[in-house]
Amino acid sequence: MNIVMTAGDETRTLDLNTMPIRDAMDCERLTSMSWVEWREALGQDRASAVAFAWWIAGKRAALEVGKFSEVDLDLAQLRWSVELTDEEQATEDAPDDDEGDDAARPTGPDEAETPTD
Repeated sequence: MNIVMTAGDETRTLDLNTMPIRDAMDCERLTSMSWVEWREALGQDRASAVAFAWWIAGKRAALEVGKFSEVDLDLAQLRWSVELTDEEQATEDAPDDDEGDDAARPTGPDEAETPTD
């Protein structure tokens, strides 16, 4: 999954399907969060997590990112979107096992219809 972030005229894309150890170490050093904690914090829009996402996306794209401590975004103006990879999209589009003709079939004795006299 990619997160596309736009601040003003600048757009950065972050691939969340990968986290090289160097990036994970930067995350821990700069945010005091593990990679797992950072992903959870990112989902909660925590400022340090958002700042790291912006910074690391720029670093991965070989942009001049400067110091992490200098990242200053207006969170109210930052726009986010999610892009699924082709594989993720295919999984998303696949029907669930519970869908279809079998979905209405009783699965246990409490769900079976009892005949009425």
